[in-house]
Amino acid sequence: MRLAANILYLTLLLTGGYAVQANDYWQQYPDRPRLIISTEELPQWHQKLELPELQGQLPGLRATCDGYIDPQSDSYVDFREREDDERWRTRKTVYLVSETLYNLALAYLLTGDEKYGEFARDFARDEMITVCEENLGEQLGGVVFGQPYQGWFASFDYASVLRSMAYCFDAVHDLMTAQQRQLVAEHIKQRYIDHTFGPGSEGWRSGAATNQSLHRYWGAAIGMLSIYGEIEQPELQERLEECVKGCEAYFDLQVGRDGGTFEGPGYGGVAGWVCELAAILRRAGYEYDLAGNKRLRNIPKYYLQSILPGGAHISPSGQCFDAMSGPLLLAMCGLHQDRLARFALDLWGGGGTARAADTLVELLMWYDPDLKGASPTELGMSNDMVFRDLGTLVVRSGWDADDYRFSLMAGSGFCGGCPDKGNFTLHALGEAFAVDIGYGALPTARHNSVLIDGQGVVTGSFERTNRAALTHYDIEDAIAAYGRLDLTSSYQGCSQASRQACFIRESEGHPWYLVIADDLRIPEGEHTFDWIFIGGNGYSISVEDDQTFRVIGKQKSLGVHVASPGQVTFEQDIIEHRYMQEVAKTPTRDPGDFPRMRVKATGTECRFVVVLFPWDSPPLDIEGFEDNEFFGAIVKWPDETQSIKFRLETVEGQAMWEVKSALP
Repeated sequence: MRLAANILYLTLLLTGGYAVQANDYWQQYPDRPRLIISTEELPQWHQKLELPELQGQLPGLRATCDGYIDPQSDSYVDFREREDDERWRTRKTVYLVSETLYNLALAYLLTGDEKYGEFARDFARDEMITVCEENLGEQLGGVVFGQPYQGWFASFDYASVLRSMAYCFDAVHDLMTAQQRQLVAEHIKQRYIDHTFGPGSEGWRSGAATNQSLHRYWGAAIGMLSIYGEIEQPELQERLEECVKGCEAYFDLQVGRDGGTFEGPGYGGVAGWVCELAAILRRAGYEYDLAGNKRLRNIPKYYLQSILPGGAHISPSGQCFDAMSGPLLLAMCGLHQDRLARFALDLWGGGGTARAADTLVELLMWYDPDLKGASPTELGMSNDMVFRDLGTLVVRSGWDADDYRFSLMAGSGFCGGCPDKGNFTLHALGEAFAVDIGYGALPTARHNSVLIDGQGVVTGSFERTNRAALTHYDIEDAIAAYGRLDLTSSYQGCSQASRQACFIRESEGHPWYLVIADDLRIPEGEHTFDWIFIGGNGYSISVEDDQTFRVIGKQKSLGVHVASPGQVTFEQDIIEHRYMQEVAKTPTRDPGDFPRMRVKATGTECRFVVVLFPWDSPPLDIEGFEDNEFFGAIVKWPDETQSIKFRLETVEGQAMWEVKSALP
């Protein structure tokens, strides 16, 4: 139903009510450069390069480009000889082509040194067509290159290469003869744009794959803008308008209501590109403001939550390539003077400079040295956040190394096919106590979730697994934050599978602690249930008694007490994690050994109640309970007793949880 609704929504956006102001872009801006930057803006960029935090950028760019054109350099781009089979016969060709053209074009614009422009011109004029047809077409797949579709990489690479070709063509325009310009423009038109709108394009243009469609619409728009005025093509303006409207529609769908479904390299990377397109169109006078998209303004909140206490980066969903978030945060700073985005950027890149940018263009286009960041607290917002479309809850005290951060995820929305339903993470006291090393697509046993009869959540059916949801939540309560996940459809044969969590905030005399309650029911037969906990890299786990184990971190420890009504046993092992060997498409993370504890129970149903607490907290006594309506835990401190109750069944109009305190 969600997919059908998305398609209907997209169709309405593409066919009615939304107009792009017709403009002859070439006539309005006849002088090059005009895509990356206007001629009038170049002096401003040169001034920005003098900022202390950017002073090393231009020399670094020149050194990179000098390596491209020096046959004695290890980074020499031998596009004339093409002797390096490794680079010219694999998918690395995409990045070699894109990065080389883009950097050379920018170096020529900023320095005026024709050696960079001439090398880029020759690359684009003489060899680009051959290189793309011989290598990219064979390796990438997808209808763009005349091959069967092979995944989202096809559309992402299409956009990446076309972006670089367009910007390079625009930059070195004055170094080409009319005949040379015609050759490259016709190649862009025939190889990319005509193919984009020709037979076989109906699938991605129908709304069936928002990620791929966003890439292709964006790439086609940039390609068309680059060849305006070079060739006669009456339908060019009409196609451009479709691309612009398509970017708006797909972008809106992909962002989600809270900004939390905009993730991953395909999304985070292209988001910065779409902002570039917005700036180009605004400069050209189009009545179109993608950058004003209200949902887009929510994305910094999502990326801010992907920063762990102390500055490391993950995604609340376990799906985000953190390096792709910087360019979008930069764009939010430049387009909207977004103080929250700047706060995130300062945490991300040490002042929001080089580390946050994918390319120097993004720094020069968006970086504002005078913008001051502001935290959620300073802006009157909560540190906690709920991402409804993603089904994710994040509770945190702050971003400093000793702050806590807890996340709970259903994984609904656009991440429906991954076996990570119910995953939680916990970072606190300067430690990574409970971590996710499954990166979305790896088995459920590598997530802090539950196995039934040794099996994780159902995969391979987007429609089925997409129904996992964050059904109830409360982050406004002063005592605790609460979330409930319905995971019933994610486990084969379950009549009930839910995970509820209550994070008890710090109070005078009491540290924070966390209660997780799982309710798992299967209609008949006896089954085994594994409650999975994965500790940080290099940590160890010590079993303290038949209900408690201790997670020993670098400096601090976490106590984990199983207060389930039934009997449980512990079984632990070590996961040898070598990230890039396991999933080729995942980001690089430190390899290492991660301790895993399986809390095991048997029966036709199972109710795990687990309390996680700082090990050096004041003495406490924990016991579980269950009646006809509720189950949960009673936590006894020396000076206070707290009961945390979770409702067994959802009841209209009734609260799903309750925390009560009493004197001993």
